[in-house]
Amino acid sequence: MRTGADRVIGAGITPWFNRFRRVNYRKGTRLKKCLLASFFGLMLCGGAAAQNPSIPPFYQVYGGLFYPAEENHRATYGSPSDFVWGMGMGLPVSADFFYIISDISWFRTRVVTPSVPDTTTELSQNFIHLGLMNKYFMAKSLTFRFQGGLNYNAIGRKITPAGGTEIKNELPRKFGFFGGVGLENIMAGGKMAVFADLVYDYRRSAEKDLYGDFGGLRIVGGVTLYWF
Repeated sequence: MRTGADRVIGAGITPWFNRFRRVNYRKGTRLKKCLLASFFGLMLCGGAAAQNPSIPPFYQVYGGLFYPAEENHRATYGSPSDFVWGMGMGLPVSADFFYIISDISWFRTRVVTPSVPDTTTELSQNFIHLGLMNKYFMAKSLTFRFQGGLNYNAIGRKITPAGGTEIKNELPRKFGFFGGVGLENIMAGGKMAVFADLVYDYRRSAEKDLYGDFGGLRIVGGVTLYWF
C-alpha cells in the first residue's frame, strides 16, 4: 500500500486479451493504418533479403519496464514505471547486418486515489517505430545493436470518479523520434537469439490538458527468431 494512493499492481499486464480490446485500436484507425503501412514498407525491402541470403530477416517479441517522461509521474501513479510489451520485425538492407525495422509497443498504468468518491486515473502510451538497426559483432555470437528512427504514437489519459462521468484526454497522433542500444546473444545455430534493449521515445506536447514530455525510456528483454 502506498501513501495517498492505492496503486493497482500489474494494471499494465492483466489481462492481455483485454488489452487488445481496450487499446486505442477502435478509435485509432490512423494508428492501425500507420502500422500496416510500416509493415508494408518492410515487405517492399524483401528483395534485399533475397540478395543477402546469409543475412536473415527476423521477428521479435519483448517485455519489460517503461519509464514515462511525464512530469510528476511517480507522484501521481505511485511508481516511476509499469509493464510494457511489444513485437516487431526487421529486414536486411545490406550484408553488414544493417536492417530496416518496425515494431509496436503497448503501455498502460493505473492508480486509484482514495477520495469521495474514489478516483481512477489511467495513462496509456502506444508507440509504433519505423527505423534502422545495425548490429556489430563483439564476439562470435554476441552483438551490440543500435537503432533509431521515427515513432508514431497514441497517448491518452482517463480520469474516472467512482459512479461518475469519465473524463478523457487524448493527444493528437503525430510523429516523434526514438533511439536506443542493446545487446544480443545468438544461439540455436543462428536460428534465435535473446536480447536486451534500452530505448528512448521522444514526444513533446503543447496541449493544455496534456502538457509536457510524453515520451519515455523502456528497458526490455526479448527473443528474436530468424526466418532462415
